[in-house]
Amino acid sequence: MAAPLLGAGDGSLDISLLAGLHPLMTFSRASTATYMRAGTILSAAAGAPRFETDVAGNPLGVLSDTQSQNLAVQSVPGATGWGYFNTSNVPGAAADPSGGVAAEAVSDTATNAAHTFYHANLSFVSGTTYTQSIFVKAGTASLIQIAFPLNAFGANAYANFNISTGTWGTVGSAATALPPVQLANGWWRIGIYATATATIATTPQFATINSPTAANIPSYVGTGSTIYIWGLQVETGVVMTAYIPTSGSAVTRAADNLSLPLAVLPQLQSGVGYTFAFECDLQTNTPSNYRAVFGVDDASGFTNALYATVLPNGQFAWGGPIASLPNFVLPAVGTVLKTAFSINRGEMQVQAALNGAIVAPGALSNLPVFTNVGLMQAPPPWGSGATELGGHTRRVRAWPRVLSAAELAQVTT
Repeated sequence: MAAPLLGAGDGSLDISLLAGLHPLMTFSRASTATYMRAGTILSAAAGAPRFETDVAGNPLGVLSDTQSQNLAVQSVPGATGWGYFNTSNVPGAAADPSGGVAAEAVSDTATNAAHTFYHANLSFVSGTTYTQSIFVKAGTASLIQIAFPLNAFGANAYANFNISTGTWGTVGSAATALPPVQLANGWWRIGIYATATATIATTPQFATINSPTAANIPSYVGTGSTIYIWGLQVETGVVMTAYIPTSGSAVTRAADNLSLPLAVLPQLQSGVGYTFAFECDLQTNTPSNYRAVFGVDDASGFTNALYATVLPNGQFAWGGPIASLPNFVLPAVGTVLKTAFSINRGEMQVQAALNGAIVAPGALSNLPVFTNVGLMQAPPPWGSGATELGGHTRRVRAWPRVLSAAELAQVTT
């Protein structure tokens, strides 16, 4: 027998995903993956959802990542292939964010020159966008520069970070600095992305610096001051996905697949109309291509689908093969995104809301009986992992009736 709709009195469904997976929902991932709880990096088994918190322990929801590969074959600094120029290094000098003792101490030498450290050559392809990230902690020094190689990205694909304040300094015009992530015990995870301008094998690099406004790979007289580093990741795209450890070869983490099968809720679509609402946060609001956030589909997959998409221009749209609605403007990254849509079967219309804003209804060209809700993913076959947009899903709600425009605004505020 199908499970009944949940809720008090009105047959509504309200699922919180802040701490656990509801029995009506399904989840899969074909690989292990890391995640963060209270500022510590943990590992989840294949097929296990990742419920993250911030550094203070506040729940963020269930994490969904796209499929991604860490191209840096030795993610722990100090391993074979790492190099040091006017810097000294001590591998395993301090506790790392995963609870191990693999953090490396890097100190500048008393030389009037650039002070750099770098991973072995990686192959970069012209026109491809890459994200480079690393975990950093202040020692007797608190400034670091993260930089893509000049011969593949030009002179302006770099950014300076102040570890003590957790803030970016100068960011080169060819780079975009991502929001830094605070961890426990003084650690931060920082990252930038940029687009390669040449196809070449070369080194992703870092530098100790003496000013937050330093130019790319600056020269200065070193003082023997020390910072700590751990966990390099280089991946394609504009998102700093969860850390993927490597030791000798590139490693791929599979995409997360979170869904709500609607076969267990047959009453939902039996009336005049129904409404879905979702809450999440996003890893970026300016993806390099169209990226899906939520979607509903039937057995045909993409043919009869309605999905929410983030566009490269920072806009958000509900639409698909069966309907098209006006776009919304996305809130800033880090803002909880609250969106909802109502299906009116009698009038063959769909209306949507985003964080309290409403757009005009759109006409439905077809109205199938939907069989699946994909969370942080598109309906198949479009939802292949590469088209998903990562972030945390916090809440899923459904009503077996059409919510009015005022009600849509209310439930998304």
